[in-house]
Amino acid sequence: MGTEILFAGPAIEIDGVKYHHHVNGGGLVAETAYVADTAFIGPFAKVCGKASISGEAFVFGNAWIFDNAEVCDNAQVFGNAKVFGNARVSGNAKIYGFASVYGNANVTDFAEVCDFADVSGSSMVCLKTRVEGRTKINEDGKAETCDIKPQPAKEEGIPDSPLRSPFACLANRRKTPSHHVFSYAPGVHKLK
Repeated sequence: MGTEILFAGPAIEIDGVKYHHHVNGGGLVAETAYVADTAFIGPFAKVCGKASISGEAFVFGNAWIFDNAEVCDNAQVFGNAKVFGNARVSGNAKIYGFASVYGNANVTDFAEVCDFADVSGSSMVCLKTRVEGRTKINEDGKAETCDIKPQPAKEEGIPDSPLRSPFACLANRRKTPSHHVFSYAPGVHKLK
């Protein structure tokens, strides 16, 4: 059972901005946003502001993409997740649950941000990293989990050094040009 768009014109106007249903999925897209026909915008998802959705990206559930955010390639944003500001989600990355990616953050490759996690500032989450729980990756590229100070976790086959891991890349592009990795904080894990 697919979604059939019966009317291609504006479906609704909110604060002076007209929205139409996307041809692939039926979600609401602001006239100010760009969404490629190859992307899927589910019936309850919203793309607002000057956001850009391209490639074969999937945005569904109650997901909301707004401001100047970009979702591209095969990335997926779903559940109640939000991507906003100048954030970019690309590759095969997934943002889901109640997670938020914002500021100038970049989530790419096969990375996942889920649950109630926040990735913000100029942070980068890449390769096969999962940021979960209530973890926050902030402006400084540091991982924080509630009031718990991040500590390197011992994992079989993983070196103690929080620098350069083949499994994870979680960095602040602005302050750590060598892409130091803070991948062993609580709530940050390599994917199998």
